[in-house]
Amino acid sequence: MRSETAAAVVVLIAALVNSTAADETLLIRLPSEVTSPRSMGLGGAMVGLGGDASSFASNPASLIAVPRSLDAVVAGGNHGSYMVAVGLHPFRNWAFGVLLPTADHRLELVRPRPEGGEVLRPKDGRWGALSVARTLFDRRFSIGASLEVEHLRLLDESGRGSARQTWGPIIGTVGLFVQPDARDGTRLGVAYRRGLDRNFDATADTFGNADTTYRVRRPEVISFGASWRYGWLKNTHLVFTVQPELIRYQIVAANAGTELDFRAGLEASFPLGSCVSGCGGMWQLRGGLVSRSGIPSLVPTFNQGYDPGRRGTVFTGGGSIADPRVFSGKLKLDVGYSGGCDSQSRRCHTWTVGLSGRFPSAFRGDLQYNRPPR
Repeated sequence: MRSETAAAVVVLIAALVNSTAADETLLIRLPSEVTSPRSMGLGGAMVGLGGDASSFASNPASLIAVPRSLDAVVAGGNHGSYMVAVGLHPFRNWAFGVLLPTADHRLELVRPRPEGGEVLRPKDGRWGALSVARTLFDRRFSIGASLEVEHLRLLDESGRGSARQTWGPIIGTVGLFVQPDARDGTRLGVAYRRGLDRNFDATADTFGNADTTYRVRRPEVISFGASWRYGWLKNTHLVFTVQPELIRYQIVAANAGTELDFRAGLEASFPLGSCVSGCGGMWQLRGGLVSRSGIPSLVPTFNQGYDPGRRGTVFTGGGSIADPRVFSGKLKLDVGYSGGCDSQSRRCHTWTVGLSGRFPSAFRGDLQYNRPPR
């Protein structure tokens, strides 16, 4: 009798262990992006570029490249994406940035299971960040860090949602930025963004499958950026920027490794108006691409042959104009476009429109080289 009871207990424990293991669902979320028009138009290759209020979200150390003024950008677009960013460079060796509630709902959750299952999507991925940058022993070198706070909920196909989780502040991103003295010198940047791991418990009264734990994980990202400036015509220049990224999926899935993503962008800036230096207006054109590695997933297809396990390339574009008749060129209208789709083909052809402001200098000053005094 005792042996039969002991055997029944062992069987029950084994069943509980197996059911617990089966009730955990892994979901992989791609790294978040800040959807400013300039960043989108350049394919997100901002780590080695800097120069405006939206760039410090990718590399906080690049705040030093913002001119000695106040920079701000407000942007919004389709698919629920929006952002507000403010950059301030009041001292020669210090710069500060604030990223107010920002969201990008293009980034889906990937479920690495062959049977697919229910479709879940992220909701509210709003986050704010406080960044600081400082030059080091040599004014060409700067370091920076960001403290971030994020919100996240999960929604199922019927619209039911999980409880909203908030985490932070943590050191979300740290970076290094090198800005040479030469007018057309190469700018370099390195940034590291920490991954995330959060659990959402589903019940019959909330979302998804009852008694299931959904584990949402975001990989770590190490980015390397470089940009070159080429003086084309008088007060006209081209900027090339490239950004390879190491996506450390091994912290997300045991059978995954480190993948290589690549971003690149081209920006052409032209004067607008008769003023020669520092005043007046300007207009810009941008183009870029994003090549993403395959996500470590066992799902063969989601929709219309899309396979998240294969590499994909997305082309981007955009432009800006700062009219000298509007606040002496201190306001700039920005537009950005991305041709990518998510895995469900629900969010394609993303547009974002923004308004940037700079004080006391004007955006036309970007056509000259900005360097803090020695």
